[in-house]
Amino acid sequence: MSEVYFVNTHGRPNRGMLQKLTELCDKMNLGEMIDRSDMVAVKTHFGEAGCTAFIPVMYVRTVVEQVKKVDGRPFVTDSNTLYVGGRASAVNHLRTAANNGFTMETVGAPIIIADGLKGHDFQEIEIEDNRRRSQRSRFSGDRDRRGTTAEGEDRIGRLSSRCPARHLAPHRA
Repeated sequence: MSEVYFVNTHGRPNRGMLQKLTELCDKMNLGEMIDRSDMVAVKTHFGEAGCTAFIPVMYVRTVVEQVKKVDGRPFVTDSNTLYVGGRASAVNHLRTAANNGFTMETVGAPIIIADGLKGHDFQEIEIEDNRRRSQRSRFSGDRDRRGTTAEGEDRIGRLSSRCPARHLAPHRA
């Protein structure tokens, strides 16, 4: 079972969200999860054009900085959509991300679309659920030795979509 971490979004003087995110990363012991020079995917949602339903860039940057602090090599990632729109291809997806404030300069790390130029770079893997049924899932990118499973969820820990930095999963290059 994955560990889930939440951050209360209510702030108070001298303890806002950026401080809380830093404390969360400290509690997670990132230095124990991330080996020196590990490539680390910071999975987020870049949002749709004209929409504000995404994690603020400064929160993502805070997580990136915490990964760098333990000598990880972070990159920020999202995957294309199956429906037609501003995130259906990597080119349009990166434009949408930049329009919403997600650039290499603002997040402090490269931005990579996980499932390739047109969203077709994936492999299907079998996952057995708790009822011992087997199902096939799409997985973007390479499988790492720590057991990353479908859609970036992993055995290390998954953060809620209400919490900045939805997924922190080391990726071995």
